[in-house]
Amino acid sequence: MHFKPADGYVGDLIPYYWNEEYHAFYLKRQEDRDLFWAHVVSRDLVHWIELPTALDVGGPGSPDANGCWTGSVIENEGIFHIFYTGHNKDRSKYPPQTICHATSLDLIHWKKDSSNPIVVPDPKWYEEDDWRDPHVFWNEKEARYWMLICARVKDAPTPRRGCVAVAKSPDLEHWTVYPPLWTPYSVYTPECPDLFRLQGRWYLIFSYLRTRYRAAESLKGPWLRYPVESFDCTPFYAAKTVSDEHRRLLLGWIASKEGEQDEGKWRWGGHMAVPREITAQPDGSLGVRCPEEIVEAFRKVTIQPGMPVQHEILTGSWSTTRGSLVGELEDGFAITKLQRAPDDYFLKTALRLNSIVTSAGFVIRASDKLASGYVLALEPFSQRVAFQYWRHPGGFLEDPQPCVEQSLDIRPGQPVECKIIVEGTILEAFFDEEISLSTRMYNHRKGQLCLFVDNGQAKFDNLHLAEMV
Repeated sequence: MHFKPADGYVGDLIPYYWNEEYHAFYLKRQEDRDLFWAHVVSRDLVHWIELPTALDVGGPGSPDANGCWTGSVIENEGIFHIFYTGHNKDRSKYPPQTICHATSLDLIHWKKDSSNPIVVPDPKWYEEDDWRDPHVFWNEKEARYWMLICARVKDAPTPRRGCVAVAKSPDLEHWTVYPPLWTPYSVYTPECPDLFRLQGRWYLIFSYLRTRYRAAESLKGPWLRYPVESFDCTPFYAAKTVSDEHRRLLLGWIASKEGEQDEGKWRWGGHMAVPREITAQPDGSLGVRCPEEIVEAFRKVTIQPGMPVQHEILTGSWSTTRGSLVGELEDGFAITKLQRAPDDYFLKTALRLNSIVTSAGFVIRASDKLASGYVLALEPFSQRVAFQYWRHPGGFLEDPQPCVEQSLDIRPGQPVECKIIVEGTILEAFFDEEISLSTRMYNHRKGQLCLFVDNGQAKFDNLHLAEMV
């Protein structure tokens, strides 16, 4: 489900939907090789088939001699167009990053434009560096194509020069550079910009440490921030969107770690994340949820609503009804182990906390005596969901610092819908169709699945546990 090529890693994704197929172009990272565009395709968002390399690095002296970086795909009159970033280290002929172009008749075989580079930074407004990640779309109101570009203005403090530049064209061939669409004076570079319209608002996606977004009533702005501006935490990065004519999906990648160890530093590139379906909230903010295709792929059911839940109480008081468990210990830690849990699975429950709970959630791949493993916890006092690992008894209670975290509105007595996917070294969790949390689990590939509540009472309602066939 989490695609990674056998000979490399998945970097920035460029999704495109055509003829009932989801194409995912991506920057492929291989050791001792410059980045290039690889290509996979799926009809169900679960099974991905590798296709030939779409764009490879150019020869010496070319604008993409040192890499083909992020861009976008668009179709016009039966011809597919890729607009991408050409990277070269020789500044004598080109800026270090420029916008390049390639075309195809079948989405598989691509021919680079002999005119490359086709768009370079205009020194009137922009620096030469970080001119990249073009996103092209048809602006119906102007009857012109627009190209959004990750760029940097010249007239701001260096760490705050990041902006979204604009170029416009009547025909996808002749481009004119314009002043920025958005200059927030708050980021170094807004990477991988993406733009779409949903329920009357424009949404601008960009990545800076996390994948974030802004919203506006018109393309003139202002581009406003919501309290929770990111879809996920740091390991989920450089996500871009695609419409399949019924919904808008967000595709990103989950970073790997050095040495494939939990203690290692995050590295650029990893596995493809599960696609997220973008949802518009009543206040105009955006949320994400797990697509039904992903949920339905887990067909071998171990626990489902209406069935008795087989579990082993380790501490605290636990009561069970059909498909639900209630754990309680007002002045301590209650934990129970679910029986017959596989190593990889999909877990769903509605988790309801009372007013005094410190935290509650899931202990994942724990050792027999809980001396090591992982914890995914809802923490109402911090209004967040947090993931951490530990390597000694009681570690996850003694060390409150999470490995990754994401803001979440948790209110006493109100259920939080939790959907958790565990596969290989990856955990992805979805909460209330609002946020997701992604991370790695390298050190422990097997172990127990437990439910816990710390200082209070929590109800795990409508439990559902299944694995892929």
